[in-house]
Amino acid sequence: MKEFKHYIIAIAGFWILAGLQSQASRLALLGVAPDFLIAWLCVLVFFCTRRQAIWLGFFTGLIHGSIAAVDLAYYAISRLLTGYIGAWAKDQSVESSPLVVFITVFVGTCFAYFIRLLLPPGHNIPAYLLDTILTATYNGVLAMPMYALLKKAIAPTTY
Repeated sequence: MKEFKHYIIAIAGFWILAGLQSQASRLALLGVAPDFLIAWLCVLVFFCTRRQAIWLGFFTGLIHGSIAAVDLAYYAISRLLTGYIGAWAKDQSVESSPLVVFITVFVGTCFAYFIRLLLPPGHNIPAYLLDTILTATYNGVLAMPMYALLKKAIAPTTY
């Protein structure tokens, strides 16, 4: 993200998706609600450096923690690490495509949710893992059109 318009697009996306995230339970399919902010973060890392991804992850965690009204530290740290790992994966010389975006968002969502297993109180682990996998799949499906639109908006103009 090098131009001013890239930052405007990222901020506008966070603002819109934060509003959607607060109502995500209404968009649940088969009892699985999407996590729009993680999906947006994992898509944005395809267009930024590792340092920018860490900052995007940190602010994603702050936004998400503020919406959930819970421990901000968990959200900030888990999203920060998710942004870093996503940017690291992008740098591994893999051509970005919708399938790569799906896999990155799937793994990023699973990683962010698995960190929560380390925190008390205890969870019903099988149900939590199933919910994590289904949410990651939902996020991956949502991320593919996000990536296509973002690539179209951010890609350099050629004449």
